[in-house]
Amino acid sequence: MMFFENLVITCGPGVYDRVAQAFPKNCSHFLKLHVQEDVEHVNKTNEFLMNLSEKQLETIEYAIENSSKFYRQALEKGLTIFTKTQTSLPLKIAA
Repeated sequence: MMFFENLVITCGPGVYDRVAQAFPKNCSHFLKLHVQEDVEHVNKTNEFLMNLSEKQLETIEYAIENSSKFYRQALEKGLTIFTKTQTSLPLKIAA
């Protein structure tokens, strides 16, 4: 969870802007909501983490790193499948 919420507050505003410009307003509502609300979730999580032991933090760091790796692999596979089935992309996708 922590990986995804940090991802949203880090990358979300830029993704939201691109989606909001390219599609009707109702298509970006989900992104806008998470870009705004996940900041508070991350702040609360960070407060919680400050009370954990070093060993607990190491375990959480390991989980975040694995979440990142597996999510990246899933996105790469999805993008590969998508680009093989599309002749043109509606949006420019940064590598």
